Amino acid sequence: MKLDYKIIWVEDKIDTKPFRSLQENVKKHLEDEFFNVSIETAEDFDEFKKKYEQNDTFDLIITDLNLNESHGNEVIDFVRDEKHILTEIFFYSANSELSDTKLVNNSRITFHQMDEANAYRELGSSIIELINLTISKFQHIVTMRGMIMQETSSLDLKTLTYLNQYYLY
Repeated sequence: MKLDYKIIWVEDKIDTKPFRSLQENVKKHLEDEFFNVSIETAEDFDEFKKKYEQNDTFDLIITDLNLNESHGNEVIDFVRDEKHILTEIFFYSANSELSDTKLVNNSRITFHQMDEANAYRELGSSIIELINLTISKFQHIVTMRGMIMQETSSLDLKTLTYLNQYYLY
């Protein structure tokens, strides 16, 4: 059984070769981890908002700071302030200092400042690192669920034993 992993990537240059390659690398990585992968794309805040309203369950939001007529911080503020959702967000920029960006809520956001030398390689590595972190958290939840179910089963058996003893005497 494969689980779904849904990403929405907001980038005004999303159709360029480097970003298409990054999307393929991310998709392949997740498929290698046995996920069904869906990557939605949007070029600006308005397109993001429209797609988010249609399907508001994403496991990861990736956004650039500088978009065509908008900014990535609008994406983050919309998700955090209007929707009150703590979905993991990967926030990056090549042209601006991210630390100067004002956000309504900056929890569960990974910031990445791109440099000129290995910009796309480092961006891809950082996105994969965040995905691996979220997968790891999920795996811990699955393990905890198994332990809780085991304890519940043990409790059910003890309860049945006590009830049988009570009604037999």
